[in-house]
Amino acid sequence: MALALKFVPPAEISAKIVLDVSRMFLKYNGASRMGFLNGSPQDKLIDPLVMYLLQRGATLRTGAKVRAMVQDGPRSVVGVRLETREEVRADAVVLALPIHQLNRLIPTEWRQDTYFERLSHFEGVPVMTMQLWLDRQVTGINNILFCPDGRIPVYADLGNTTPDYFVGGRSRIETVVAPARDLMDRDDSTIMTRVWNDLQAVFPASTPGAQIRKSTVVRIPQSVYWPRPGLDALRPTQRTPVEHLYLVGGYTIQHFYDSMEGAVSSGRTAARALIEDAPRLPHSKAHKMGAIEERL
Repeated sequence: MALALKFVPPAEISAKIVLDVSRMFLKYNGASRMGFLNGSPQDKLIDPLVMYLLQRGATLRTGAKVRAMVQDGPRSVVGVRLETREEVRADAVVLALPIHQLNRLIPTEWRQDTYFERLSHFEGVPVMTMQLWLDRQVTGINNILFCPDGRIPVYADLGNTTPDYFVGGRSRIETVVAPARDLMDRDDSTIMTRVWNDLQAVFPASTPGAQIRKSTVVRIPQSVYWPRPGLDALRPTQRTPVEHLYLVGGYTIQHFYDSMEGAVSSGRTAARALIEDAPRLPHSKAHKMGAIEERL
Protein backbone atom coordinates (compact mmCIF):
# COMPACT_ATOMS: atom_id res chain seq x y z
CA MET A 1 0.00 0.00 0.00
CA ALA A 2 2.91 2.35 0.73
CA LEU A 3 4.30 1.74 -2.76
CA ALA A 4 0.89 2.17 -4.39
CA LEU A 5 0.16 5.41 -2.54
CA LYS A 6 3.50 7.20 -2.59
CA PHE A 7 5.87 5.02 -4.64
CA VAL A 8 8.36 4.63 -1.81
CA PRO A 9 9.11 1.58 0.39
CA PRO A 10 7.31 1.31 3.76
CA ALA A 11 10.45 2.21 5.71
CA GLU A 12 10.57 5.60 3.95
CA ILE A 13 6.98 6.74 4.50
CA SER A 14 5.12 8.09 7.50
CA ALA A 15 2.73 5.48 8.89
CA LYS A 16 0.14 8.25 9.22
CA ILE A 17 -0.42 8.22 5.44
CA VAL A 18 -1.30 4.52 5.33
CA LEU A 19 -3.38 4.74 8.51
CA ASP A 20 -5.37 7.74 7.25
CA VAL A 21 -6.19 6.07 3.92
CA SER A 22 -7.06 2.77 5.62
CA ARG A 23 -9.34 4.58 8.05
CA MET A 24 -11.11 6.30 5.16
CA PHE A 25 -11.67 2.95 3.44
CA LEU A 26 -13.15 1.54 6.63
CA LYS A 27 -15.23 4.57 7.60
CA TYR A 28 -17.00 5.51 4.36
CA ASN A 29 -19.13 3.22 2.24
CA GLY A 30 -17.75 3.13 -1.28
CA ALA A 31 -14.46 4.84 -0.35
CA SER A 32 -12.45 1.95 -1.77
CA ARG A 33 -14.30 1.91 -5.09
CA MET A 34 -12.03 2.69 -8.01
CA GLY A 35 -13.02 4.70 -11.05
CA PHE A 36 -11.49 5.05 -14.50
CA LEU A 37 -11.96 7.61 -17.23
CA ASN A 38 -13.74 5.97 -20.16
CA GLY A 39 -11.05 7.22 -22.54
CA SER A 40 -7.87 9.28 -22.64
CA PRO A 41 -7.37 12.02 -20.00
CA GLN A 42 -6.95 14.57 -22.81
CA ASP A 43 -10.34 13.76 -24.35
CA LYS A 44 -12.35 12.98 -21.23
CA LEU A 45 -10.95 15.32 -18.59
CA ILE A 46 -8.65 18.07 -19.84
CA ASP A 47 -10.49 19.18 -22.99
CA PRO A 48 -13.91 19.40 -21.24
CA LEU A 49 -12.37 21.49 -18.46
CA VAL A 50 -10.73 23.78 -21.01
CA MET A 51 -14.00 24.26 -22.88
CA TYR A 52 -15.85 24.95 -19.63
CA LEU A 53 -13.40 27.71 -18.74
CA LEU A 54 -13.22 29.26 -22.21
CA GLN A 55 -17.01 29.42 -22.45
CA ARG A 56 -17.02 31.46 -19.24
CA GLY A 57 -14.49 34.03 -20.38
CA ALA A 58 -11.24 32.55 -19.08
CA THR A 59 -7.99 32.92 -20.99
CA LEU A 60 -5.64 29.93 -21.01
CA ARG A 61 -2.00 30.15 -22.03
CA THR A 62 0.32 27.20 -22.54
CA GLY A 63 4.08 27.27 -23.00
CA ALA A 64 4.24 30.34 -20.75
CA LYS A 65 6.77 29.30 -18.12
CA VAL A 66 6.76 31.34 -14.93
CA ARG A 67 10.21 32.33 -13.72
CA ALA A 68 9.56 34.78 -10.85
CA MET A 69 7.00 36.55 -8.70
CA VAL A 70 6.22 40.20 -9.37
CA GLN A 71 6.03 41.90 -5.98
CA ASP A 72 4.53 45.12 -4.72
CA GLY A 73 6.50 45.25 -1.50
CA PRO A 74 7.99 42.39 0.51
CA ARG A 75 4.60 40.86 1.42
CA SER A 76 2.46 41.41 -1.64
CA VAL A 77 2.32 39.74 -5.06
CA VAL A 78 0.82 41.49 -8.07
CA GLY A 79 1.65 39.02 -10.83
CA VAL A 80 4.25 36.74 -12.35
CA ARG A 81 7.19 37.15 -14.72
CA LEU A 82 7.41 34.69 -17.60
CA GLU A 83 10.47 33.14 -19.21
CA THR A 84 10.06 35.70 -22.01
CA ARG A 85 10.40 38.47 -19.36
CA GLU A 86 6.77 39.42 -19.93
CA GLU A 87 4.97 40.40 -16.74
CA VAL A 88 1.41 39.16 -16.23
CA ARG A 89 -0.38 41.27 -13.64
CA ALA A 90 -3.19 39.86 -11.47
CA ASP A 91 -5.31 40.71 -8.44
CA ALA A 92 -4.54 37.26 -7.03
CA VAL A 93 -2.05 34.52 -7.91
CA VAL A 94 -2.78 30.83 -7.31
CA LEU A 95 0.23 28.54 -7.76
CA ALA A 96 -0.64 24.94 -8.63
CA LEU A 97 2.83 23.48 -9.05
CA PRO A 98 4.82 20.38 -8.11
CA ILE A 99 6.77 21.11 -4.97
CA HIS A 100 10.20 21.25 -6.67
CA GLN A 101 8.95 23.84 -9.16
CA LEU A 102 7.26 25.84 -6.42
CA ASN A 103 10.48 25.98 -4.39
CA ARG A 104 12.32 27.46 -7.37
CA LEU A 105 9.89 30.40 -7.44
CA ILE A 106 10.07 31.31 -3.76
CA PRO A 107 12.27 34.43 -3.34
CA THR A 108 15.21 34.03 -0.98
CA GLU A 109 13.89 36.70 1.40
CA TRP A 110 10.67 34.75 1.92
CA ARG A 111 12.62 31.82 3.33
CA GLN A 112 12.99 33.73 6.59
CA ASP A 113 9.30 33.12 7.16
CA THR A 114 8.48 29.76 8.81
CA TYR A 115 5.73 29.09 6.28
CA PHE A 116 8.11 29.14 3.30
CA GLU A 117 11.10 27.70 5.17
CA ARG A 118 9.09 24.55 5.84
CA LEU A 119 8.49 24.07 2.12
CA SER A 120 12.22 23.58 1.60
CA HIS A 121 11.91 20.24 3.46
CA PHE A 122 9.58 18.83 0.78
CA GLU A 123 10.81 16.93 -2.26
CA GLY A 124 9.26 14.83 -4.99
CA VAL A 125 9.42 11.07 -5.38
CA PRO A 126 10.81 9.54 -8.60
CA VAL A 127 8.32 7.26 -10.30
CA MET A 128 7.68 5.73 -13.68
CA THR A 129 4.78 4.09 -15.47
CA MET A 130 4.83 1.45 -18.14
CA GLN A 131 2.24 0.50 -20.74
CA LEU A 132 2.23 -2.92 -22.40
CA TRP A 133 0.10 -3.82 -25.43
CA LEU A 134 -0.26 -7.62 -25.58
CA ASP A 135 -1.42 -9.91 -28.37
CA ARG A 136 -4.03 -11.63 -26.19
CA GLN A 137 -6.07 -11.32 -23.01
CA VAL A 138 -4.07 -12.21 -19.91
CA THR A 139 -6.41 -10.84 -17.21
CA GLY A 140 -10.17 -10.86 -16.91
CA ILE A 141 -10.30 -8.35 -14.08
CA ASN A 142 -12.18 -5.06 -14.50
CA ASN A 143 -10.60 -3.16 -11.62
CA ILE A 144 -7.40 -1.68 -10.34
CA LEU A 145 -4.97 -4.26 -8.95
CA PHE A 146 -2.31 -4.21 -6.24
CA CYS A 147 0.76 -6.42 -6.01
CA PRO A 148 2.90 -6.84 -2.86
CA ASP A 149 5.83 -8.27 -4.80
CA GLY A 150 8.15 -7.02 -7.52
CA ARG A 151 8.00 -3.47 -8.93
CA ILE A 152 4.32 -3.26 -10.00
CA PRO A 153 2.54 -2.08 -6.82
CA VAL A 154 -0.57 -0.84 -8.65
CA TYR A 155 -1.72 -1.66 -12.18
CA ALA A 156 -4.76 -2.30 -14.35
CA ASP A 157 -5.73 -3.91 -17.63
CA LEU A 158 -7.16 -0.93 -19.50
CA GLY A 159 -8.57 -3.33 -22.06
CA ASN A 160 -11.06 -4.30 -19.33
CA THR A 161 -11.48 -1.09 -17.36
CA THR A 162 -11.70 1.48 -20.14
CA PRO A 163 -14.15 1.02 -23.05
CA ASP A 164 -12.18 3.21 -25.46
CA TYR A 165 -9.14 0.97 -25.01
CA PHE A 166 -10.91 -2.32 -25.70
CA VAL A 167 -9.25 -3.86 -28.76
CA GLY A 168 -10.71 -7.23 -29.53
CA GLY A 169 -10.05 -8.73 -26.11
CA ARG A 170 -6.33 -8.01 -26.00
CA SER A 171 -4.81 -6.78 -22.75
CA ARG A 172 -3.39 -3.31 -22.42
CA ILE A 173 -1.58 -3.19 -19.10
CA GLU A 174 -0.67 0.07 -17.43
CA THR A 175 1.38 -0.16 -14.25
CA VAL A 176 3.24 2.04 -11.83
CA VAL A 177 6.87 0.96 -11.52
CA ALA A 178 8.07 1.61 -7.97
CA PRO A 179 10.29 2.10 -6.17
CA ALA A 180 11.92 3.63 -9.21
CA ARG A 181 14.90 5.50 -7.79
CA ASP A 182 17.40 2.82 -8.85
CA LEU A 183 15.69 2.24 -12.21
CA MET A 184 15.43 5.76 -13.60
CA ASP A 185 18.66 5.50 -15.60
CA ARG A 186 17.99 2.00 -16.93
CA ASP A 187 17.02 1.61 -20.59
CA ASP A 188 13.43 0.89 -21.61
CA SER A 189 14.09 -2.74 -22.53
CA THR A 190 15.44 -3.46 -19.05
CA ILE A 191 12.36 -1.91 -17.45
CA MET A 192 10.07 -3.85 -19.79
CA THR A 193 11.76 -7.14 -18.94
CA ARG A 194 11.45 -6.44 -15.20
CA VAL A 195 7.76 -5.53 -15.47
CA TRP A 196 6.93 -8.45 -17.77
CA ASN A 197 8.60 -10.91 -15.40
CA ASP A 198 6.50 -9.53 -12.53
CA LEU A 199 3.28 -9.81 -14.55
CA GLN A 200 4.10 -13.37 -15.55
CA ALA A 201 4.59 -14.22 -11.88
CA VAL A 202 1.16 -12.78 -11.05
CA PHE A 203 -0.64 -14.47 -13.97
CA PRO A 204 1.28 -17.74 -14.50
CA ALA A 205 -1.64 -19.51 -16.19
CA SER A 206 -2.48 -16.95 -18.87
CA THR A 207 0.84 -15.33 -19.82
CA PRO A 208 2.79 -18.27 -21.32
CA GLY A 209 3.11 -17.65 -25.04
CA ALA A 210 1.80 -14.08 -24.83
CA GLN A 211 3.73 -11.53 -26.88
CA ILE A 212 4.31 -7.83 -26.26
CA ARG A 213 3.28 -5.87 -29.36
CA LYS A 214 4.26 -2.44 -28.05
CA SER A 215 5.53 -0.83 -24.85
CA THR A 216 6.18 2.66 -23.51
CA VAL A 217 7.92 3.98 -20.42
CA VAL A 218 7.19 7.34 -18.81
CA ARG A 219 9.75 8.63 -16.29
CA ILE A 220 8.84 11.32 -13.77
CA PRO A 221 11.95 12.34 -11.79
CA GLN A 222 9.88 14.22 -9.19
CA SER A 223 6.21 13.37 -8.85
CA VAL A 224 4.13 13.35 -5.65
CA TYR A 225 5.76 14.75 -2.53
CA TRP A 226 7.71 12.36 -0.34
CA PRO A 227 5.85 12.06 3.01
CA ARG A 228 8.77 11.24 5.26
CA PRO A 229 8.04 10.63 8.96
CA GLY A 230 7.36 13.94 10.69
CA LEU A 231 6.73 15.89 7.49
CA ASP A 232 2.95 15.99 7.81
CA ALA A 233 3.19 18.67 10.51
CA LEU A 234 4.97 20.95 8.02
CA ARG A 235 2.30 20.87 5.30
CA PRO A 236 1.18 24.44 4.50
CA THR A 237 -2.26 25.99 4.30
CA GLN A 238 -3.55 27.15 0.92
CA ARG A 239 -3.50 30.79 2.07
CA THR A 240 0.07 32.08 2.31
CA PRO A 241 1.50 34.92 4.47
CA VAL A 242 1.99 36.90 1.24
CA GLU A 243 -0.97 39.04 0.25
CA HIS A 244 -2.91 37.77 -2.80
CA LEU A 245 -0.85 34.55 -3.06
CA TYR A 246 -2.39 31.06 -2.68
CA LEU A 247 -1.06 27.53 -3.06
CA VAL A 248 -2.75 24.44 -4.50
CA GLY A 249 -1.31 20.94 -4.35
CA GLY A 250 -1.27 17.60 -2.62
CA TYR A 251 1.40 18.82 -0.19
CA THR A 252 -0.99 21.47 1.19
CA ILE A 253 -3.27 20.61 4.11
CA GLN A 254 -6.26 18.50 3.04
CA HIS A 255 -7.47 14.96 3.71
CA PHE A 256 -6.64 13.23 0.43
CA TYR A 257 -2.88 13.78 0.04
CA ASP A 258 -1.61 13.56 -3.55
CA SER A 259 -4.53 12.29 -5.61
CA MET A 260 -7.22 13.59 -7.96
CA GLU A 261 -9.41 14.08 -4.87
CA GLY A 262 -6.57 15.96 -3.19
CA ALA A 263 -6.19 18.22 -6.23
CA VAL A 264 -9.89 19.10 -6.14
CA SER A 265 -9.96 19.52 -2.37
CA SER A 266 -6.92 21.80 -2.23
CA GLY A 267 -8.23 23.83 -5.18
CA ARG A 268 -11.62 24.39 -3.55
CA THR A 269 -9.97 25.37 -0.26
CA ALA A 270 -7.71 27.87 -2.03
CA ALA A 271 -10.73 29.28 -3.88
CA ARG A 272 -12.61 29.76 -0.61
CA ALA A 273 -9.62 31.54 0.92
CA LEU A 274 -9.41 33.82 -2.09
CA ILE A 275 -13.14 34.59 -1.83
CA GLU A 276 -12.79 35.40 1.87
CA ASP A 277 -10.05 37.88 0.95
CA ALA A 278 -12.14 39.38 -1.87
CA PRO A 279 -13.11 42.55 0.06
CA ARG A 280 -9.54 43.70 -0.46
CA LEU A 281 -10.13 43.55 -4.22
CA PRO A 282 -12.09 46.19 -6.17
CA HIS A 283 -15.82 45.99 -5.44
CA SER A 284 -16.79 44.72 -8.88
CA LYS A 285 -14.42 41.80 -8.58
CA ALA A 286 -15.63 41.04 -5.05
CA HIS A 287 -19.19 40.85 -6.43
CA LYS A 288 -18.09 38.29 -9.00
CA MET A 289 -16.37 36.31 -6.26
CA GLY A 290 -19.71 36.04 -4.46
CA ALA A 291 -21.23 34.39 -7.52
CA ILE A 292 -18.36 31.88 -7.60
CA GLU A 293 -18.79 31.16 -3.89
CA GLU A 294 -22.39 30.01 -4.47
CA ARG A 295 -21.07 27.29 -6.80
CA LEU A 296 -18.44 26.14 -4.28
